[in-house]
Amino acid sequence: MGIQASNAPLSEVLDRLSRQTQMKIVYDGAPPRQTVTLDLRGRTVVEAVVAALEGQGVNNALAMDPSGTRVETLLVSGTAT
Repeated sequence: MGIQASNAPLSEVLDRLSRQTQMKIVYDGAPPRQTVTLDLRGRTVVEAVVAALEGQGVNNALAMDPSGTRVETLLVSGTAT
């Protein structure tokens, strides 16, 4: 991973992750627009996704590949209650 973001919308960070890793993102509702500042360099894909979403108050689910090392699909569904 080589992603750094400073005051970037969360959805843009997730889209960048998607492009770098071929991960499919499914938004159930509007993509999250809160801004984040992150440094995801040196992390696995799973670590990067978890770090990007941590503390952002959005519900999400990861679908992994059969080896459990690659995120195939990320489902982001609105605000956590």
